[in-house]
Amino acid sequence: MIERLHVIKLLKQAKKAALDQDVLELKSLSDQTIHSVSIYQDEDNMLAAIFIYALAKLIERKEKYSGDDFAKYLKLFLHAIDNSISCIDKDFCEEFKGYISSMLRESEKLPGEFKEDIKFVFRKARINKASKVYEHGISMEKTAKLLGISQWELAEYVGPMGASEYPQSRTLDVKKRVKRAMEFFE
Repeated sequence: MIERLHVIKLLKQAKKAALDQDVLELKSLSDQTIHSVSIYQDEDNMLAAIFIYALAKLIERKEKYSGDDFAKYLKLFLHAIDNSISCIDKDFCEEFKGYISSMLRESEKLPGEFKEDIKFVFRKARINKASKVYEHGISMEKTAKLLGISQWELAEYVGPMGASEYPQSRTLDVKKRVKRAMEFFE
């Protein structure tokens, strides 16, 4: 794991936000990690981003679930965060990956609709975060491989958006570019 301290800090902040049930903070923390992922192409940072985003979605949809199901699964998430921090702190990064995987296995024990919703949330979180990495300029092949999804799944999500829909890719018309160039040399 390239950025151990960053991931530890991120997970601690995520735990606090989860306890406060602050969905916006969780989504923000998840998005912050995407920048690191795009630079280092680090699978562990990506797992943290997906995990935190899925946690945000779970809390966001809590009204949909029975109180017991939600409380039980939230407790599992928080326990996984604690264990992940401990593993990363001791440089046992493979165990960190194991805790994230265990969250998916634990979802198999949940009641019908809740189980399917959790699987859906994790799947969508992976695709959503993959599209964010792709927006940072990492190839679709590399992004899909990093996330363990197919290029087709990623293409379905990012394909409908044209480059001009991203503010960073819009260009100025010729007159505005000339004006900026003139201002630059004044």
